[in-house]
Amino acid sequence: MVDGAPKSGDLVVEYSPPLPYQGTGFHRYVFVLYCQEKGPIDLSQERRGPLKR
Repeated sequence: MVDGAPKSGDLVVEYSPPLPYQGTGFHRYVFVLYCQEKGPIDLSQERRGPLKR
């Protein structure tokens, strides 16, 4: 990101809004942003573990 402007950063994944199951009531979401002082993080599928549910 240049000068803290989000539009100047690289898109890693498209935005996917939270979609809770219908009829499960209200939900609270917390979005946390961290400063990456050592550059980009490798998010390739090979480095990530399997997604568990």
